[in-house]
Amino acid sequence: MNLPNKITISRIAFVPIIMMFYLVTEIPYGKLIATILFIIASITDFLDGYLARKNNEVTNTGKFLDPIADKLLVMAGILVIISDLILPLYVYIIVCALIFARDYIVNSLRQVASTKGVVIAADKSGKIKTLLLDIALVGMMLLGCIQQENWFGGVAFDVLCYIVYAVGLLALFMVVYSTIDYFYKNKNVLKGD
Repeated sequence: MNLPNKITISRIAFVPIIMMFYLVTEIPYGKLIATILFIIASITDFLDGYLARKNNEVTNTGKFLDPIADKLLVMAGILVIISDLILPLYVYIIVCALIFARDYIVNSLRQVASTKGVVIAADKSGKIKTLLLDIALVGMMLLGCIQQENWFGGVAFDVLCYIVYAVGLLALFMVVYSTIDYFYKNKNVLKGD
């Protein structure tokens, strides 16, 4: 197994560890440790692809595992921040619905394409979406850390919240945009039906 695939598998292995540290309140600074691990895992998302392309080690295994690792990491991030309930529950439900719908649509499009011998690779809009989601999730996790450890509050906390919310909204915009973008760029896959 090549190095990029090993890095991808390590990202999958990070998921339960991140969740444990974030959710087990008896672990001192658990949320902070989980946030740092989430950042490291997010970096591996860009590192594995970069190394695979640079060293000409792009494999079908990597193409299969990378989106799974991405989705598991994002899902873990969403699940742990829900535990803090910084935002109303309906906001988390809407966010989850948009992300899951996007993933379902893109994955279904990829399945149809694969029956026709076409591979739909990740594109720029999908990568930007993932980057913004990772940043927003790190921001929300940091807000959870700040609340748990009571590091600061008041106006400083409110300003940080608004910044994180703005990045989150931008990420959600990219979720919707990248869905439309994938569909538009690959609409020929559905032709002839």
